[in-house]
Amino acid sequence: MFINRSPIGIDISDASIEISQVRKIGHKYLITSLNRAPLTDGLVVDGQIQDPAKISEVIKQLMNQSIPHAPRGSSIVMSFPAKKTFIDIFRLLKTTPDKKIRNHLRLKARKKLPIQIDDYNLAYQSIKQNKKYFWYLAALAPKKLINQYQEIARQNNFDLMSIDAEPLCLARALLTSRIISHQDIAILDIGATSTEIHIFDKHGLFWSSSQKIGGNIFDQSISQKLNTPTYQATILREQNGFMANKKEGQIMNILQADCQLLITRIKSTLKYFQKNYQIQIQEIILAGGVSLTPGLDTYLKDNLNIKINIANPLNKFIFKKWPTKWHPTLFSNSLGLCAWRPQLNSKNFNGFNFLKFNPQRFLWRGPIKKILLTLAIITIIVILGYLLFKTSTSFIINNTSSLWKIWFD
Repeated sequence: MFINRSPIGIDISDASIEISQVRKIGHKYLITSLNRAPLTDGLVVDGQIQDPAKISEVIKQLMNQSIPHAPRGSSIVMSFPAKKTFIDIFRLLKTTPDKKIRNHLRLKARKKLPIQIDDYNLAYQSIKQNKKYFWYLAALAPKKLINQYQEIARQNNFDLMSIDAEPLCLARALLTSRIISHQDIAILDIGATSTEIHIFDKHGLFWSSSQKIGGNIFDQSISQKLNTPTYQATILREQNGFMANKKEGQIMNILQADCQLLITRIKSTLKYFQKNYQIQIQEIILAGGVSLTPGLDTYLKDNLNIKINIANPLNKFIFKKWPTKWHPTLFSNSLGLCAWRPQLNSKNFNGFNFLKFNPQRFLWRGPIKKILLTLAIITIIVILGYLLFKTSTSFIINNTSSLWKIWFD
């Protein structure tokens, strides 16, 4: 059975770093390396890396201490946090020449988005078409952050294959084309400093947005109300959350105000897309570390009247004995990075890439390795065959000479 080792997926967020590596066995993914480390405050702030050298040190330690063994190879893929990317859909005539698509998309983005386009790298992919138009999902990421990621790769002697967008990484880990062909789905990624909502229809990612409401705001509210240090407030949230039967519902009552603001924004977003694009979200998947707050999934379900599930990448990825110290949802993004691949039958990629990238470099790497391995095996067989033939010939000649001596003597 053909076994294909993935690049190493490295997910850097404000609160932690996760790394993963998998082997693709047929249609499944077997996790071969896994590790995670929390980050001290100030190393990454609002998605911006403040100290690349220290981040590099953390990554080196994670590599050496991964379970069940250290990742192999030097190829890596990384992703930008959704709050640092602008994602939108643009329509172009089918007659637009391939070489001019990027420029046309940049012009459209310049008119629509509130950013300095020249400070951003553009990545895009075609998502649908009719007789006259192509629709492109376009994403822009800041060049300054791209340079930081490249510096981290250089410091660790990594071969950085791709910098992808987080929503597509999550989708590869948590969704299938069969799922989104039957229903519209949203992924709600609740992190320490923000919450991202990613909407998927039958064509894939349709829209992505970030709200500055996250675990830190929840913890600050608890800290202020109970006059307790922030680290203690985090523990109280993680232990009690939205459970009315814990701490007499005290923590739940504090959290409700901030959560209701988030719920209001989610409702307004879903209503907008239902009215203007006929996208009816039937399920929300919760991702991100804060999504594991006890009772949050039930609280959102009761207030949104929508099916809620906590992300579980182990539906697509296999690990023989998952470590109890980590919840699988924490690795959704890094595992989705491992599943990044250029599409062999398309000009586009199964994901974005904000680097200047030659797809053939990636596509031909596997076949070349196979050819070289085959040639090496053939060479070894020929050499062994030659040595065996030479040994056998010498044995026959020596024994024949002895036989002739005995016969004629």
